[in-house]
Amino acid sequence: MEGQHNILIEARREELRLLHLENEAELKSDLTLTRSENSDSSLKTKFQKDKLSRKELIIQTMQILVALSLIITLILIALVLGKN
Repeated sequence: MEGQHNILIEARREELRLLHLENEAELKSDLTLTRSENSDSSLKTKFQKDKLSRKELIIQTMQILVALSLIITLILIALVLGKN
């Protein structure tokens, strides 16, 4: 029973770690976007185009990380249930 509890705790830690990485990536992106907004007008257009692709890339990365965390959680739950 304690092993099952430890597996679930470890799964939750992994999920929280992934969420932390997502938040960190979002903060770095926001900082980059803020810097680009403060640049001169000739560079603003280029960065605004890049801003959209960066946001899309970050969203896709977050979706992948969330999907992976869910898969890991489901696998761990299956392992816990399989030991019973």
